[in-house]
Amino acid sequence: MLVSYNWLKEYIDIDISPLKLSEIINLYGLPIEEIIEKKQKFSNVFVSKILDIKKHPNADNLSICKVTDNNEVFEIVCGAKNIKIGDVVPLAKEGAILPDNIKIKKTKIRGFESSGMLCSAKELGLSDDHTGILILDPNKYKVGEPFIAFEPDTIFNFEITPNRPDLLCITGIARFLSAILDKKINMPLYDISRNFIDKSLDINSKLKVEVHSHDLCPRYAARIIEGVKVMESPSWLKEKLKSSNIRPINNIVDITNFILLELNQPLHAFDYDKIQGKKIIVRNAGKNEKILALDGKTYTLEDNNLIIADSNQPIAIAGIMGGEHFSINNSTHTIVLESAFFNPKSIRKTSRILNISSDSSYRFERQIDIENCHNALNRATELIISIAGGKTSKNYIDIYSQKIKRKYINLRYDRVNKLLGLNLKIKEINNIFAKLKYKIIKNNNKKATVQIPGYRVDIKQEVDLIEDIAQIYGYENIPLTLPVSVTSIGKESKMRSFIKSINELVNSYGFYEAINYSFLNYKLLNLIQEPNFTQENSIFLKNPFNNEEQQLKTTLIPDLLKNLITNYNKENENIHLFETGKIYIKRNNEYIENINLALISSGNIIIKDYNNNYFKSDFYFIKTIINNLIKELTNINEILFAPSKSNLNFYEYSSNIIIEDNIIGKIGQVREEILYTNKIKEPAFIAEINLDILLNYYPKKITYRKLSVHPVIKRDLSIIVPVNTQEFIIEKIIRDSSRNLIKDLVLCDLYKGEQIPDGYKSLTYSIILQSDDKTLTDNEINKLINDILFKLQKEVKAELRS
Repeated sequence: MLVSYNWLKEYIDIDISPLKLSEIINLYGLPIEEIIEKKQKFSNVFVSKILDIKKHPNADNLSICKVTDNNEVFEIVCGAKNIKIGDVVPLAKEGAILPDNIKIKKTKIRGFESSGMLCSAKELGLSDDHTGILILDPNKYKVGEPFIAFEPDTIFNFEITPNRPDLLCITGIARFLSAILDKKINMPLYDISRNFIDKSLDINSKLKVEVHSHDLCPRYAARIIEGVKVMESPSWLKEKLKSSNIRPINNIVDITNFILLELNQPLHAFDYDKIQGKKIIVRNAGKNEKILALDGKTYTLEDNNLIIADSNQPIAIAGIMGGEHFSINNSTHTIVLESAFFNPKSIRKTSRILNISSDSSYRFERQIDIENCHNALNRATELIISIAGGKTSKNYIDIYSQKIKRKYINLRYDRVNKLLGLNLKIKEINNIFAKLKYKIIKNNNKKATVQIPGYRVDIKQEVDLIEDIAQIYGYENIPLTLPVSVTSIGKESKMRSFIKSINELVNSYGFYEAINYSFLNYKLLNLIQEPNFTQENSIFLKNPFNNEEQQLKTTLIPDLLKNLITNYNKENENIHLFETGKIYIKRNNEYIENINLALISSGNIIIKDYNNNYFKSDFYFIKTIINNLIKELTNINEILFAPSKSNLNFYEYSSNIIIEDNIIGKIGQVREEILYTNKIKEPAFIAEINLDILLNYYPKKITYRKLSVHPVIKRDLSIIVPVNTQEFIIEKIIRDSSRNLIKDLVLCDLYKGEQIPDGYKSLTYSIILQSDDKTLTDNEINKLINDILFKLQKEVKAELRS
């Protein structure tokens, strides 16, 4: 929130510099994000008066002006058309420096010497208006004096947390300073001058107000002001709004914005003559009801959106934005001034549904002081009539059927000292409450009952009061003490240790770690040709940050594909990345987090050497990494890779990774369509495994056994099987035949051709046999081979190849 130092001084007597004040404010726990010095960006510019204007003889679009500063007369060549004799204008004399370091010199323009420059508002850095010379008010600016466009100021940009909406206004900041500096605060008056009241004007005869939903609008107050003249605001008002980065519009609208900044009470002004039926109705919108808002957009409303309506149509989105057709303009003579309290949850919901936010909704969402509605209404009425003229009625409409009860909190004095580590006396604590303008209803030597002001909506319990005491007492005055607690040596969790080991191992293969968000990005899915990818167990967010990320991701693969595309587009051709991260699924109404490992590899693994030798990434490279990783870190010795035919999202082809009959992941090649669309010329290979399952086998238990002294025997086995038979099934049958004797098994040949019947393939396995107890005989080996052939014939219809 932007707060002007000069404006702040109107409410509290500050006798310290802005820099010193900012140091104090930061020290007391109200952060200042930025300090903006507001000062003129020009020098040697004076107020002058035009004495004469003549056409330039050598240029149709130029004039020669004689201007004076009451000391000298200057001839200035000027191209502006908006000036006339007698106008008071800013004159940049020779030697003047304007914004962007522009230096003014005497110069000849089409044969005539110009002794300076008459300036527009843009040339002086005051606004974007460059349509003509800046015409000054002769009652405000005296000819001959240096031109001072505005008083130098310092703007504080406060970081206001959501729990302190009372600080979203300048009087709130002044209240805070009053407490920490122990200074008197000068709050504005809320009485309307008698001269501004028309006794014959009765608001009830002019306007009817109905509130249909008191839960969403507990209070609605309104006044009518007749005979106003809508025009430009006075300079003091415009400067105050500009200091808070609010654009001045007209005197009526500007005053409502001024009250918003001063008292934290959003107001809205309607053109009375445009209200149909002279009735205001606070109600829920009808389904598909529409309104053209002040931002020029038409909004389709939902039936839970609270609106302000007349007898015919919506005239405002309650607490958020007014309707364009009911706004104040130069033809407005009578206004209805609204001051209300709207339910914060309702405003927040409507704001998000319609994707619309305003200074008003920002404050209503955080909750304002309902008791302040009347004060703000009167303050605005007084200002409007004093600036825009008109009269108001003595009475006003105030529908306040559900009054919010005042909050009372009991504070134990000993509790204050116990929590803060202080030894404050009761009188000191009560003095702090007095500075905060908290009223003590009753107290004794042990506790006090404190009445909480309506603007402190954040105070809900005793500890909140103690926090306020600590802040005003001064955090730097609280002594530093070490906490008393039992200390213990921390220990890394089993999963953290597992992930750390995995990262180190995968990194050793030349892979770099990627870190991505936890959301599935729909825009990314379009990029990788999977726009309809979703899973039945997906978890959708109730309040997503944006329309592109509405669910938590169930796989790490899409983001790694994005990383691949990004790196390839930046000409990083050899890309090897991995990520260990969480995926999220819903199973039987239970939300589950799993930690997965995903890898992606494309391009050369070994860079070309001088002999042009290199090694490109392929399916078997990724498979080797997965295989080695599992065997290196866990107690799993047998891993199967079974071809997968289902759920081929992202994959051209894939295999399931299986341990002990459990599918723990998938490995395969990236779908060629994805690569082709993104102009990636090299194939890419991916894998993803579930680390939660592997964690059960970690850490690896290292056992030692004596090496067998008996000879190793090798047998080759060639079989013919149906072409669709999966190799991992055959390997499992062979290994299960005798795990004690079969030490290794390698598929060394696969053949399809003339010597093999159609629909069949030939597989040759090299079987390594060895006993720990004895030397194997030919009879024992032949018996084992026959047993294997019998099982293969029975289970996969295999035949021995002759």
